Amino acid sequence: MKKGISLVELLVAFLVSSILFISILKVFDAFVSTVFLFVRETKDSVAIFRAVDVLERDLNLSVGGFSCGTDFLSFNIVSEGSLKRVRYYITGKKVMRRSGNSHNTVMEFREEASFFDEGESVRFTIDRRDVLLRLGW
Repeated sequence: MKKGISLVELLVAFLVSSILFISILKVFDAFVSTVFLFVRETKDSVAIFRAVDVLERDLNLSVGGFSCGTDFLSFNIVSEGSLKRVRYYITGKKVMRRSGNSHNTVMEFREEASFFDEGESVRFTIDRRDVLLRLGW
């Protein structure tokens, strides 16, 4: 009887090694997918917080003239000693801010965004997240 590894033993070892390698790849793939999802959600949350911060800053300066639809929010603010009209509106996949002749992109979103008038506040819904903004006047 010769000492050494038979073909059957070699095939069994190769099969076991392949199963272990595939299992490790699946775990690694799940880890990478989770990391990418976490990074995407974090980026989306930061963009929404920034947009809400800009909106709240303007709402704190507001002095009336409020009007709201599902795709826009507008009001008057006092800035640099004069009355200005500020309008936030949704176009395509962007939330835009207009004041005078200036148009600025506040943020881009993935799914949908809308504004809802709730009396003393405005509900800003973006990518299935709701933010309740209190009116400044």
